[in-house]
Amino acid sequence: MRAVLLLSVVVLFAPAQDRRVTPTGPSRRLALVIGNDAYPWKRLVNSVNDAQALARLLPQLGFAAADVTLATNTTLRQLQRAAREFVEKLRPDDLALVYYSGHGVEVRGENYLVPVDFPANATEIEVQDEAYSAQQLLRNLEATQARVRLVILDACRDNPLRAKRSGAGGLARMEGRGTLVVFATGAGETADDNPRGGNGLFTAHLLRALPTPGLTVDQMLKQVAREVYRESQGRQSPAVYGLLMEDMTFVPGAATAASKLDPASEAWAVVRNSTDPALFEAFLREYGNSEFAGAARLKLASLRASAPPSVSPPTSGGNSRTRINLKDGLTYVWIPPGSFQMGCSPNDGECSKNEKAVRVTISKGFWLSETEVTQAAYQRVMGNNPSVYKGADRPVDTVSWLDAAKYCSTAEGRLPTEAEWEYAARGGTTSARYGNLEDVAWHSGNTKAGAGSHPVKQKQPNPFGLYDMLGNVWEWVADWYGDELQGGTDPAGPATGTLRVERGGSFGYLARNARASDRTSANPSAGVNRGGFRCAMN
Repeated sequence: MRAVLLLSVVVLFAPAQDRRVTPTGPSRRLALVIGNDAYPWKRLVNSVNDAQALARLLPQLGFAAADVTLATNTTLRQLQRAAREFVEKLRPDDLALVYYSGHGVEVRGENYLVPVDFPANATEIEVQDEAYSAQQLLRNLEATQARVRLVILDACRDNPLRAKRSGAGGLARMEGRGTLVVFATGAGETADDNPRGGNGLFTAHLLRALPTPGLTVDQMLKQVAREVYRESQGRQSPAVYGLLMEDMTFVPGAATAASKLDPASEAWAVVRNSTDPALFEAFLREYGNSEFAGAARLKLASLRASAPPSVSPPTSGGNSRTRINLKDGLTYVWIPPGSFQMGCSPNDGECSKNEKAVRVTISKGFWLSETEVTQAAYQRVMGNNPSVYKGADRPVDTVSWLDAAKYCSTAEGRLPTEAEWEYAARGGTTSARYGNLEDVAWHSGNTKAGAGSHPVKQKQPNPFGLYDMLGNVWEWVADWYGDELQGGTDPAGPATGTLRVERGGSFGYLARNARASDRTSANPSAGVNRGGFRCAMN
């Protein structure tokens, strides 16, 4: 398994000639380059070759020789020490490059770099003790606040584990904050070690592209991706996650016409990893005669085949249809369009001033997570679990609005609007709660002090089949907070303040908060241990 972070390397390679160049960007450039291939149980061919080739090129690109750390065939302790010492050297104005080539494995959404002393026939449960977490490395790198951060993982060959429940090869999608992460092939796929050549397939094309003058990092990566995709006949498609906050060119000069991507290539580089059929339809309208048209038609057909069928309104007492989101493993329930009275329910004596009733129409149906996002799902998608009250089937807590929005986006969804949330919570009912309080909601009156949140789906669902819409944990929604309900259904509506809306009450709040119309607010960058969320999908 060799693939994830290779693309970051692109930025750092130098021309093949022995001339020195002065790259633009940060004044100090440091690199950690690791290549592992001497695995007793599954040797690789080109990992050390790739790492050595990169280490030789970096000094030609403005890296001081003393600032390039090369480590090959590392044990776990050597890998941990090399990563720690590299991170400790970084300063805020630095460029930091981390490159790893070797076996890698994904377990429950977390990617691991495999050292050469990894035990043969290891199982999933042994991985976190015997391998090095790529997500932890990324978090440590981001904590340094280095100005430019590039992560390159050529670690996606095959599955080195004796037993892996998913049965799949490849690594999980991995994104950082302000860090460019590049996979030599897409998440969940495997890359070609190219045993007939001196370098892996991706690295071979990377080394050819690096001497090209005048290309920004983004342009260079697109060029490499195009050539890898073409040579592999579509079996390997490099993927880039995150972005650099500034344009960087490592080889000065003007790009030649031959080095520039044609419009079809540029467009294909943008859409090829998408899951939105509309993008492929638009691509085919514009570039239906290009060399990428066949691949675009196949991807479009696949996406259409996996799309959820149209559904009728729900029958009494149940939701109309459910589906599994393969990104986070959660069940999503179809919420049909309709109109309702948002805000204070008739004869509800516990309403606040910020719950003034307003008539709202939800014009388009949507999917909503059956439960609050669980800690197991959050760990799978984000690679960490910030919760105070631990439990795989408990809702994730202590997440900020920013964390929640990022999770939903990564899971190919979004936060529901406040109107969508309340419409779904009511499930067609008009009272303050969709059932008897004690049957449907966890609140401070039925939760023992210090016990925290409860596992999901222990209370009765609402008529749409949604659990814990009231109580358990507060749920972030997309909207900015205003003193009165606006009834808007636009997730990107105008900000009326600096706070985001939370709905539904929680285990640590009074029973009066566990009502369909109750609403509160919080700083979007703050995470509280009584707050979570669920995602919507169009």
